[in-house]
Amino acid sequence: MSSSMSFVARIAKFFTEPTVAGTIATALLLSCTGVISYWVYTVRLHDETQETSNVTLDARDQLGIALIHGLSATQTVALCVENDILL
Repeated sequence: MSSSMSFVARIAKFFTEPTVAGTIATALLLSCTGVISYWVYTVRLHDETQETSNVTLDARDQLGIALIHGLSATQTVALCVENDILL
């Protein structure tokens, strides 16, 4: 049994072969690239969602202001009509 390599030595030799080492390095590189790409995608998606929400809230606020101004104008005209005031 002394002539045969130990299990650990065989494993170490297996992982130092160029094809195995290259395959492992490629898999690790692809995994890291995938994780980083997914992270960037989620950050950009969150930013886009936030921007859309901000635009929507601004539009809602401006519509509310326009409705309030329109109501004030309508009430002014109604008051003038009720009291026979010419503008």
